[in-house]
Amino acid sequence: MLLQRVTVDVLGESEHVQLKLQWAGGFTSEHRLVRPVSCYNQLAGYTQLLERIEQLRAQGCSFQQVAEHLNAEGFHPPKRTRRFTGYMVGRLWSARGLHRPRPAAMRHRDLLDEHEFWLTDLARQLEIPVATVHKWQRMGWIHSRKVSVAEVVGRFGPTRTNWHAFAGFAAIVAAGRSRAIPQN
Repeated sequence: MLLQRVTVDVLGESEHVQLKLQWAGGFTSEHRLVRPVSCYNQLAGYTQLLERIEQLRAQGCSFQQVAEHLNAEGFHPPKRTRRFTGYMVGRLWSARGLHRPRPAAMRHRDLLDEHEFWLTDLARQLEIPVATVHKWQRMGWIHSRKVSVAEVVGRFGPTRTNWHAFAGFAAIVAAGRSRAIPQN
């Protein structure tokens, strides 16, 4: 059999490819292929991937356990990598501005006063990098205080020193909305 025509259709920029082969004599065969893509957001199931990672992390799974679940459930990473590793999941998680599991003390809302937030929660709410909030804190553009959590954490694991909390919400919401950073 001789091949007369090959048609390749890529679904957007995703990894999904539709291949159509037209053979001499009129026979046509269609095939679905998966091609390597360069980054996660090109994956057709990117949103579902992120949602699944968040679900598994919320259940307390480590990055390695999340990777094992993703592999078993048929998810795949970009490029020519076949399987997720814990390191890959951790990097993807971190790139989204999410970090380690929330320390037990940070789950205790009673440690904060009204209109106070953990800096990481504030960054997430404003949809800005945590580093930006820390810079605002260092520059004195927002007010913060340290919250002692030693007594609370001691019941849940190793004792930690302090965590920063934020006060003065209205000014930061305004700055976050405009993305304006005060100039000295």
